[in-house]
Amino acid sequence: MDRYPGLERRHDAASRSLLSRRGRVVVTPMPHAGSTPLLALLARGEGLADPAPDDWPSALRWSEAEPTVRSEAAESAEWVRLTTTRHPAARLWAAWQTVVLLGHDAAEVRFGEAAWFPRDVATVADLLAAYRSFVAALDSDLLFADPAWAPQTLLVESMPSFTHVVDHDRLEEAITLLAERLGVDAADLPADEALLLPHHPAVLDAAGAAVVNRIYGPDLTDFGHEPLAEEDGELPQEWQDRAAALLPAIAQLSEANAHRERTQRRAVEAEARAELERHRVAQLREQLDERWDSRHEHRAALVALTARLDGTEEELADARRELIDRTKGTWTPDRARQRAKNLARRVRNRVTTGKEARADG
Repeated sequence: MDRYPGLERRHDAASRSLLSRRGRVVVTPMPHAGSTPLLALLARGEGLADPAPDDWPSALRWSEAEPTVRSEAAESAEWVRLTTTRHPAARLWAAWQTVVLLGHDAAEVRFGEAAWFPRDVATVADLLAAYRSFVAALDSDLLFADPAWAPQTLLVESMPSFTHVVDHDRLEEAITLLAERLGVDAADLPADEALLLPHHPAVLDAAGAAVVNRIYGPDLTDFGHEPLAEEDGELPQEWQDRAAALLPAIAQLSEANAHRERTQRRAVEAEARAELERHRVAQLREQLDERWDSRHEHRAALVALTARLDGTEEELADARRELIDRTKGTWTPDRARQRAKNLARRVRNRVTTGKEARADG
């Protein structure tokens, strides 16, 4: 991670990798490189019902495994350590189309103010211009803003050496290997992401190809991918016709996804506000309970003091002082003195009435 200080720690491979002790296999998912069927297969092998990324049990998380288990998995020849890879240009196109163009993962919220963010994509020329603007912007910290397009060498940097690195074009090999290790059937797995528009090298011009070759240089070298030809190519007419036909649907999908993200964000914010209000109500209830208990304590003290008085001035003065002492820290001194005076007045009236009654008797 030190090579890429801008990327958040949660994108690190250690936080995304999963392991199965039963199958003796470690799987490091690579975003937009065939991880969907692999994760589904791992869930099937562990008897799970397609968990969300944050719902995998801690027992299967590499980052939460016991050190002895991680050490064995990293060093033992009996363990398989598996990941996939994809040509950076094809993976980048898939990531941009899915996350940015179609508005998944709150893209509008995160990047909507950026100059490169696609807005009015009405023609094929608009589509290509939007993508090329995004690629040019990647020659900055934007490269590390999302694991969807972050360098693959970065995303696996913290993991032990892999026994199997399978190219996306040979994804079936990875599926077969994992199914054998887990002892489960690989039939009816969810398909890898299906792009509305397939990748073609000519979606980039010469300048864009040069950017990709430069920023993804380690990916090209470490995983054996060929650099892009840094030249302006021409898209097949069939590809352009398909793109033109799909643009209205793409606009509708993008708006629907953005609306869903906005709705979910408002729901989360509303829940946060509700939780804050619940906390405030609980605090107020505690304060009221404390005041109510204190009030009853003082009332009981008044009754006890009244019962002890026989009407002498000295005892009345003692009662007033005791009442003031009891109420320190709860009442102000003025309020305490006033309550003491009221008490003395009531007691004095009561004593006087009693003396008069005895005299008449």
